[in-house]
Amino acid sequence: MAIDIFLTPFYLLKLYSALDQALYFDSDSGKRAYSFNIKIYNLVLNEKEREVAYKLIQNPDLNNSLWQELSGLMADFEKETGIKAYTVGRNRGHLILKNHGDDGIPVYTEAMLMELPDEQLDRVFNVLKRFRKLFEDMFLVFKKHMGSLQN
Repeated sequence: MAIDIFLTPFYLLKLYSALDQALYFDSDSGKRAYSFNIKIYNLVLNEKEREVAYKLIQNPDLNNSLWQELSGLMADFEKETGIKAYTVGRNRGHLILKNHGDDGIPVYTEAMLMELPDEQLDRVFNVLKRFRKLFEDMFLVFKKHMGSLQN
């Protein structure tokens, strides 16, 4: 898409949705990937919920049960979008999208996004919108597992 044509509000929404998505930087490889920080202290939890959350991840059986369900959500995401989502970091505290290959999505700069054909920009927008839903679904599963400790 040429930069000098009129940009519709929906086009701008798609463009800035991609630019607003948080990025994870792997200092070892020097690569960036679209991400969500899923560390407990970053989640919207009150103090009591935070205490329960830490108990949940410190219990091996409960933690394994949680991660089985979260892994299923990530597998569903990949089936739906063709893009692999996985967790990284010392304690798997970042949910990221694979950023290369057929099952990945590169991180685009504003200039790169402006040059994408409409259908490709739509694809980026839809994958990132679905990625946000994955994060929200994972949070709901986490809260559900926390509830089993609170009862």
